[in-house]
Amino acid sequence: MYKIAAPCHDKWCDGIAMAYRAGAPLMDMEMVQFHPTCLLVGKRMISESVLEEGLQGSGGFLRNGLGERFMDKYDGREERATRYVVSRSSFIEIMEGRGTEDEGVLLDASHLGADFILGKFHGMTLRYKDMG
Repeated sequence: MYKIAAPCHDKWCDGIAMAYRAGAPLMDMEMVQFHPTCLLVGKRMISESVLEEGLQGSGGFLRNGLGERFMDKYDGREERATRYVVSRSSFIEIMEGRGTEDEGVLLDASHLGADFILGKFHGMTLRYKDMG
């Protein structure tokens, strides 16, 4: 349904797409749940690879391809802004040429330390370890 989507494969809006192809009118398409941060591998997003929002809430920084924190330009809450604001701000950075070479932005949690990340986000780190 969308070029990049955060849900796992069984929730990619296939039902909505089938209804559309069958002629059903669609409305409120902005209401499909999404998540603004996920793992990019090359220029493709890996399904079921959502980065937990707690990384941002715990002090992770969003950085553009130049390494700059950018959320302060868009919202006073910075990385703790709503999903919509984080997504739109990241999109603007990418479209204005400040994305990474893989057409994304970075979520930097390195300053939080490995022990903190492994302890607080154990499940997520195991998923990514499995992905290499």
